[in-house]
Amino acid sequence: MFGLATDQRSPIFSRRHNHGTAGLHFLVIVPLVFIAQTTSANYIGNIQFEFPTHSYLAFGTQAHVTFDYNITEPGGARIAVRPMTGGSDTPNYIHSGSGFMPAGSGSAERWLSITSGDVVVDHYRLAMYSYDWSELLLEIMLPMTYYFNQNGAFNIRPSHTQPSWLGSGEQLSFEIDTEVADPAGAMLFVRPFTAGAPTPGYSATSAVCPYGFGTTSQHFTFNGVDRDVDHIRVMMTNIDQSVTYLEFFVPVDYHWRAHGFSNFILSPPPPAWLPRDYPVHVYCDYVRNDPGEYIQIFAIGYFEGSIMEEQGYANSGPLYDMTGEAEMRIRYLGDGQAECDEIRLRMRDDAMIHLLQEQMHVEYHFGQHAIYNIVTTPPAPTVLSHDERVYLDFEYTTIEAGGVRIFVYPYTDGEQSPDYVETRRMTLIR
Repeated sequence: MFGLATDQRSPIFSRRHNHGTAGLHFLVIVPLVFIAQTTSANYIGNIQFEFPTHSYLAFGTQAHVTFDYNITEPGGARIAVRPMTGGSDTPNYIHSGSGFMPAGSGSAERWLSITSGDVVVDHYRLAMYSYDWSELLLEIMLPMTYYFNQNGAFNIRPSHTQPSWLGSGEQLSFEIDTEVADPAGAMLFVRPFTAGAPTPGYSATSAVCPYGFGTTSQHFTFNGVDRDVDHIRVMMTNIDQSVTYLEFFVPVDYHWRAHGFSNFILSPPPPAWLPRDYPVHVYCDYVRNDPGEYIQIFAIGYFEGSIMEEQGYANSGPLYDMTGEAEMRIRYLGDGQAECDEIRLRMRDDAMIHLLQEQMHVEYHFGQHAIYNIVTTPPAPTVLSHDERVYLDFEYTTIEAGGVRIFVYPYTDGEQSPDYVETRRMTLIR
């Protein structure tokens, strides 16, 4: 639902005349879609959903989707959105319609909703038609799970990013949008779970949700015990808790220790292929519960369980406050290639005693040759007409004295995609 809990399945693409159904990607880093031949060049791309996947929405709630488009059909086109369940249109749906759109580029918004019934939307279908509905020009199916009910709980916004290691007594808070059908209101509970059972030793709040639409917040924490939380349970009941209106679980990655690291930002974010000596900055919040004068926090790169050789790293410097922000960095200083699959964070006090050590899984590659900061236009996920082009902007580094040539190939399921058209104008880079 948020952070690492999003659905990572690839979109399903189809095009005019139904040539192919697989999601495609570059061998380098970023997602790509199939390019072939036709007389026009349309696309629907940069698709963004208003609500995250696995949201519980009340009947009639409009779930919006925004997207960029390009229409080259001389007569213009129409773009419609439909909810899908098990490969067919979801029963009892309503939608925003698909008004006429002239040729050109721009951004648009559509919405859909369910009015009744025990149904689950498992895909969004965006389709571009000719202006008179006589021809299906483009179609894209995107996995998105929405549950519809008389009541709703959605847009769950946690106070800390994932993963986070929180200090003893530090509160993990949630803001949640709700929609309640009961005129008397409802109760909402967010509780920690580990390995399928309630995590022991927590203290928590609950919230009364008013009739209609509203926003509520609550939190839970652990004091003096180490705990690992892999799910939260969201449950809505009537006021006296005799009837459960909805209940669902959200996967999370939260931990409690005596001291804490949380709200990480990695710059550049992984995965990344970087030049040697290119720094990876690590930012985080910290909580300390020790009586020492100060602490220091280190970020150290590891590969396959061993310290990454020939690395340079910078610690946070002395930190005197009980809570605050820390900044570290790692980089590769060698002349060859190096990989980093784990960053370990260590907190130690002024007596050089380690107070906390945790690890994050990452993917960084360092070398004398690198292609990085890749940006595609249009951005993925995108479905394109045959002959519509995907452009790439990127940074590179090389030590090859005679220069290099850089090629980009589309791949499908680990193999080079068929029928693609590559740019034949190869630029020599020195």
